[in-house]
Amino acid sequence: MKIKRVIFILGLFWILIACASHPKWQGSYIYEADLGKNVAEQAVIVEYVLEIDGSSCQLSIQGYQVFETILCDARSNKKTLNIQFRSYEDGSVKNAYGIEIYKAGQRLFWFDDALITYWDAMVPDESVAKPGKYFLKKAQ
Repeated sequence: MKIKRVIFILGLFWILIACASHPKWQGSYIYEADLGKNVAEQAVIVEYVLEIDGSSCQLSIQGYQVFETILCDARSNKKTLNIQFRSYEDGSVKNAYGIEIYKAGQRLFWFDDALITYWDAMVPDESVAKPGKYFLKKAQ
């Protein structure tokens, strides 16, 4: 009888850990990339909105010549959060033009505790390729 109770308690404990995988990172983040001007002197702005819900996330990218949604996985340890490509919104690993830019499971970028972004497979523009404070957490 005691063994069943211990197994039940351990199972419940692991379920609670899984459900609260990383509440610290939970929420919405936004980055507005100002990439200068195009040939016609129009502002080139792209908005990145990252929604994190448990270990799942969604990255919406909209702006100058881009409109896409990426489904992703949010993998954390105590001090960092990795954003990994899962697929595009339609479930495909190929973009709207039929090109596979990212591999499933590939890290797009990651954050540290100070919300410094470290670009990996995804780099909005060479001018922002260096680590920096790009994303801001939206107030809930």
